[in-house]
Amino acid sequence: MRSYQNNATQKETIRTEIKQRIPQFLEDLNDLINNLQTQLSDLGKQGLVIIIDSLDRIIPRTLDEEGRRTRHTEIFIEHAEHLKAPRCHIVYTVPISIHFNANLSTVYTDKTVTIPMIKVRHEDASECEGGLEAIYQSIEKRIIIEAVFENPADVNRLALASGGHIRDLMHLVRYACDYSDEQITTDAVDRAIRALTREYDRLVKDRDLPRLVKVHRERRLPTDPEYALLPYHLIVLEYQNDERWADVHPAVQATRKFKKALEDARSEPKAEAAE
Repeated sequence: MRSYQNNATQKETIRTEIKQRIPQFLEDLNDLINNLQTQLSDLGKQGLVIIIDSLDRIIPRTLDEEGRRTRHTEIFIEHAEHLKAPRCHIVYTVPISIHFNANLSTVYTDKTVTIPMIKVRHEDASECEGGLEAIYQSIEKRIIIEAVFENPADVNRLALASGGHIRDLMHLVRYACDYSDEQITTDAVDRAIRALTREYDRLVKDRDLPRLVKVHRERRLPTDPEYALLPYHLIVLEYQNDERWADVHPAVQATRKFKKALEDARSEPKAEAAE
């Protein structure tokens, strides 16, 4: 117990010291930026742009009982002035779940840009040829598809299984490579899709199943806080090529527990009618 208390006290001391040093840190940072801007101007460049990536992966730990204040709101809302302090163009990646807890436009004047999934299916679940072609081309730029895939049509199967999320698509291609020898076979593609399905099966909590069924049936993501972590964990994917809509990740839809939850939901009205 004493060790835990000492550790907690030490962390709090470090946090306090860091907060006290933030103004000096930002001043030093802007001195550095000013020097860089001068050098870039001498080279005929228009200016400096800093991109801070991977902040969307920060774990959204809850900091209050209501669930409104999270690690995300603490960083991007409460410390907004610090994030805006650098004297240059700066781009931050922001967790999509923060949109359920805060209005970013109240502290940031620039418009928030939401990057949706590539639409591999339309809202009615029919295949989207334009999106599938875009994904095919993205893979074609990295490999010679005819040489790598025994059946080039399997590329579309991987694209559909990814839901249009490029990172999951690359995971699927890598898994398929692991299950193949000289060329990626259809059997390897099947195994890759099952492997991704197993990953999402572990990720989906039983308490989320009714929410996922609601999203799938209505093709929309409610703005209630309890839905906030679904897109953060990629369990639900959002699309906005036209109107904004959402659906459950294909890998989740392929799990046994989601299929059962969906079937149970479909049978509920019949049971009520029978009564």
